[in-house]
Formats: sequence, C-alpha cells, structure tokens
Amino acid sequence: MWRNIVAHQAVDIRAAEIGQAHPRLTLSIIKSLKACSSCMLRDTRRVARAAFPKGTFCLRIADALGAAYQGHQFTALFPSHGQPAAAPGRFALAMVLQFVENLSDREAADAVRGRIDWKYALGLALTDPGFDHTVLSEFRTRLIAGSAELLLLDTLLQRLQEQGLVKARGRQRTDSTHVLAAVRTLNRLEHVGETMRAALNEVATAAPEWLQALAPAVWYERYGRPVENYRLPETEAARQDLAAMIGADGQHLLSAVDAAVQQPDLARLPAVQILRQVWATQYVEEDGRLRLGSAAELPRSAEQACSPYDPDARYSNKRDTSWVGYKVQVTETCDPACEGPHVITNVETTPATTPDDSMAAVVHQSLEKRGLLPGERLVDKGYGQCRSFGHLGALYHWSSFLGSTAMAGVPAGFPAGVRVGDPISLGVIAKTFPPDRAQIALRFR
Repeated sequence: MWRNIVAHQAVDIRAAEIGQAHPRLTLSIIKSLKACSSCMLRDTRRVARAAFPKGTFCLRIADALGAAYQGHQFTALFPSHGQPAAAPGRFALAMVLQFVENLSDREAADAVRGRIDWKYALGLALTDPGFDHTVLSEFRTRLIAGSAELLLLDTLLQRLQEQGLVKARGRQRTDSTHVLAAVRTLNRLEHVGETMRAALNEVATAAPEWLQALAPAVWYERYGRPVENYRLPETEAARQDLAAMIGADGQHLLSAVDAAVQQPDLARLPAVQILRQVWATQYVEEDGRLRLGSAAELPRSAEQACSPYDPDARYSNKRDTSWVGYKVQVTETCDPACEGPHVITNVETTPATTPDDSMAAVVHQSLEKRGLLPGERLVDKGYGQCRSFGHLGALYHWSSFLGSTAMAGVPAGFPAGVRVGDPISLGVIAKTFPPDRAQIALRFR
C-alpha cells in the first residue's frame, strides 16, 4: 500500500531484509542503497535551494529542527507482524505541516507528492510517489487509540527546549476557545428522533431478526431516513404529539431490550445506552405517558448529550458564541519577541461545559511535568477562583495590562490603600472591569 523505498528508514529496513537472506552481500548492498538514497536527497536539497533561494516555512523548519520525529517513537502503535509500514516519523511531520497550512488529507498527500519544499522537509527524493491520503487518517486513529495524541507536541517541545527556543520561568498565557463537534446541530425534536433512529440501526446490525419481530410497520416510515426539521410538523401541538410518539417508541424499545434475556448484549450497545440517557434527560412521565420536559425541567447542559453520534459533545456558550462540541485550553509563551518565538506549550481538551477555573490546576500540573512552568502566567477572570490556585503557590496581582491600555498605577475602583503588586481579591477585579478587559497575572513563587 505504501511505497517509500528511497527514504533512509525504508533503506534500513530493506537492507536488513537483504542481510537476513544473503549475509555475504549485506555490506556492499547496504552501502549501495544508502549511497543511492543520499544522492537522491542531495538532489532534493539542491533543487529546493534553487527554487526557493530565500527559503520557505518548510525549508526553515527542516533546517532548524532536522528530523524532529523518529520512527522508533511510534513503535508501540503498530503491530509487530504484518506488512511493513512507511516511516511513521514522516507521517507525524506531514500532519504538523498539514495543520499549519490548513489542508485536507487529500491536499496534504498531494503536497507530499508534488511540492519540493515538503519533500525537503520530509527528507524525500524528488521522485518519491508519497502515500495515499487515507494513511493520515489511519495514523491519527492509531495515535488516539494508543493514547499518544500528545506525542507530537511533547516531541516538538523537547526539541525546542534543546535549542533554547522554549524555556521555563518565562511568561505564558492560558485561554480557552471552542471546538465544534463534527455533528449536525439538532433541535430537541430532531435530537430524540435521530437518537431513536441511531439505536434502531445499531440494534438492526446486532440482532436483525429480533428487531424485525419487534418493530411495527410505522417505525420503518418514521425512522427510515434522517430526522430533519423541514419534514417535521409546523404547529406546536403536532410537534408535541410527535415527540410523545417518539418517546413511547423509545420506551417500548428499551423495555424490550431489558426483557431480552436471550440477547444480553443489546443493553450494552452504545446507541442503546445513549437512548436511555437521552430519554432520562429529555422526557418527563406524566399520567403514564412521556412528554418532552420544559426548559425548567431539563438538567444542566453538562448532563445532556447533544448527538447520538458524539455522546461526549455538549452545548455551551461563551460571551457571544454558542456551540456544540468541546473546549480547548491553550497555553503559549508570550515573552517579548527578542526572547524567542511564541510557542504553544500545553493543550487540554474538555467537554464544552467544563468551567475554565477548574482547569487551572490541571494546566499547571501538565506544564510542571514538561519542565515548562512559567514565572508568570496570564489568565482572564474566567480562571479567577482563588481556590483554583491556592495550592500552587501563586500570588494574585492585578495585571498591568487591561485590554491594550498600559496601567501605570492602581486602577480606579480598587479599595483604598491597595498598592501596585499587592494581592487583590478577584471578586474586586470582576466587579471593577468587564469580562473582556479583566486579566490576571499570576506570579509564582
């Protein structure tokens, strides 16, 4: 599937295979293969330098960091037997370049195949055919399945630390932003209908004959295609009636699953478990009949699944932005430009409903493990609960930067007797400044 015989790592693999089959020819063939590979890579470097005499981002990355990722770092993600894979270190760097340039998998694979600067950064010959675009998705899946999703960031940070481009005890800032789930945003009626449909589809795959005996004919018409708003009734009364029918259908399916002692695996199906969760949060039983609960009867957003296809996605809002998905806490260096580049030092992904202040200690611990604790960390007032930093040895000071205005003294509105550098109650900051202008500097002892 993958062809990459000119790369150094592939050369090593091929040489090892030849060595096992023909021990006496090993040395000469290895030298020949590596000489051929080196010649081809020299051609890549020569052509890239001629085409881009002033350099490009990819050329500068390769010159500064070299081969940032090595194949042995990803050994645990691949089986020990089977078809040899191409160098995973190149997939890792290709994914980084893909993210920087905001490319799709197909576009990234085309860049590996056709762009000289990418071949230069990846250490490929000009004639290298690259790889199929599906490899990138498969590699990401391996990273997640192997709980190695932070390996790319950690490796890069370690390389930057070795070169003195990132260091501890500097200034860093932490803030959160939204991450959209790859699902359709549904209203409540669509949500319960699509949840029922997803459960039926999964049960039909696991036990088709059992479901065929259970499902009435109307289910095929009601749940045979995606539940979309434009097909639903327009009047509120008709929509409530349909919600009640869907609720009764779901309750009937759950009761049948619970009673199916000969099919115990049905109750453990993910879609059935989501169906049970959604019915518990969205419906209220009244006079022996289920109805959609009112807004006041709903649990908090953190307890409500928003899609049967991504059960961890949650609805949330931050100031003027509302979304369904997740939240990411990003920490980056923000020292003056003369002291080095601004580099992301930590990333934490959480459900969208996770408060910022509950992640302050988590971020601190992650930075400590990497040896990148800052001397000063800037956060907005969303992180400003004193209990979040109490055990971290942090002193709260009002920041000298509010918005883009430099403050030379104690801002108006603070209690009498407060001096520059004094610890300040964060409640005072919250009352004195609007959310988009309050910023807190945490100076660690």
